[in-house]
Amino acid sequence: VQGIREPESPSQAQGTRLHSLIEKYIEGERLTPFGPADALKLFLAVKPLVDAIIPDVVATEHNMQLLVDGVEINGRLDVETKTGVLDWKTTSDFKQYAKTPGQLRTATPMILYGSWVHKRRKEAGTALPVYDLEHVYVQTRGRIFAERVSAKITPAMLDAGMERIISLIDRMKTAAG
Repeated sequence: VQGIREPESPSQAQGTRLHSLIEKYIEGERLTPFGPADALKLFLAVKPLVDAIIPDVVATEHNMQLLVDGVEINGRLDVETKTGVLDWKTTSDFKQYAKTPGQLRTATPMILYGSWVHKRRKEAGTALPVYDLEHVYVQTRGRIFAERVSAKITPAMLDAGMERIISLIDRMKTAAG
């Protein structure tokens, strides 16, 4: 509210540190064994997946801005790949909190990111018939491991998702009025 951010929880801070390490690594920065031990331990778990993703990276930490039904939506896309979008996630329990491919296809942030990428690529004449929406999870408690969850989505499915988001925005506007 009023642009005042809530303080980060310890779990959020851990996720922020991991995001930073991944971004630096993708950009070619040599990582040292110095730094927050928790983030380094998580990075080592996800590093093989990051290495597999690097050849497909188009951009990292992309600022996204969309105007949807008169509402400005701002976000930050973790990774744009050659085939879609990818979001890094930390979770205390993969089985309990990780999204399934079906849930990724309807997740509001992923629909927004996918629609934004599709719009930009359509304008550039490089639109794809199918996009990948992906989360790469790193489990932070118990056995530390990383897992990639991916879903395919068409532009028509992105449009349907955007219609659902517009409907939600309209209901919010009505409730606020």
